[in-house]
Amino acid sequence: MNELLWLAMLAVNFGCILVSYRFFGRMGLYAWVPLAAIVANIQVIKLVELFGITATLGNIVYA
Repeated sequence: MNELLWLAMLAVNFGCILVSYRFFGRMGLYAWVPLAAIVANIQVIKLVELFGITATLGNIVYA
């Protein structure tokens, strides 16, 4: 179940990057960086086990 949550968060993250670039260009990507840092700090609270390794959801957005 955690793997599905991880894959969903990965798809949403990269989807948001593409949407921000599509609609706002380079400035959208500049705005995404601090927004992603804030979201990663919020999601770091949730610990999940992915493929046998304990990780946080914030790792997806921050990476």
